[in-house]
Amino acid sequence: MKYCFSTLGCPQFSFNDIYATAIDLGYDAIEIRGIGKEMYAPKIKEFSGKDLSENMEKLKKAGLEISVFSSGAYVFNKNLKIEVIQEAYDYIDLCQKANVKYVRVLADKDAAPDKAPDIDYTATVLKTICQYGKSKNVDILIETNGIFAESNTVLKLLDKVNEKNLFLIWDIHHTVRFFDEKPKETCTKLKNYIKHVHIKDSYVMDGKIKYCMTGSGTLPLKEALTCLKNINYTGFISLEWVKRWAPSLEESSIVFPQFISYMKHLEKTL
Repeated sequence: MKYCFSTLGCPQFSFNDIYATAIDLGYDAIEIRGIGKEMYAPKIKEFSGKDLSENMEKLKKAGLEISVFSSGAYVFNKNLKIEVIQEAYDYIDLCQKANVKYVRVLADKDAAPDKAPDIDYTATVLKTICQYGKSKNVDILIETNGIFAESNTVLKLLDKVNEKNLFLIWDIHHTVRFFDEKPKETCTKLKNYIKHVHIKDSYVMDGKIKYCMTGSGTLPLKEALTCLKNINYTGFISLEWVKRWAPSLEESSIVFPQFISYMKHLEKTL
């Protein structure tokens, strides 16, 4: 298995901090979702102009990759169609320049399912974005998020879009917590589309989800890893520690080393 972490987990870090942390802890890649105060990756200094080529070479020499540029493009938003498409295009252009394969967009807003977005509209926007991505040799990932954390629903969306460069981020937490899907069920249905995996552990107390250190919760992580192994998954498993949105969570200096240590130990038990 290959491991990375999302920069959501270290919002106070500079690019150099992120780079050094990944090297020191033995990670294989970094998922970019903002650095410091800048959430829009195409505007981040380290990914602009001459700095981009220098930093990508720096990562390459260290044996690191950028697994995904995760955008905030909400493709279901009818009120911001032009802005959403432009954001996706900007991220695709960045991927092409950085030689990164994947851009993440969101087909639903929140982790927990609420009012279902217009699937036909969402599919139309996604198709436009995928076609642009195809012209740049970039694949588009949507996350099992919101209503699309339910496997049959996200498969309907993929079928409607019908583009060969549209794939999935499997957020194990969302499929388990919000739709009570067993990892084997999800993996069996989505195995042809899973290109990236998000993990964050949790438990439920008084009907509320509480995030916790990996392995301290009740998410069926061993079952999920077994399923990924059985489908010969070759992508990254990414710690999505949402500290940027929940500042009270434990610091990355504690969580990042614990995650990779725990996951590598768990992998040995499969």
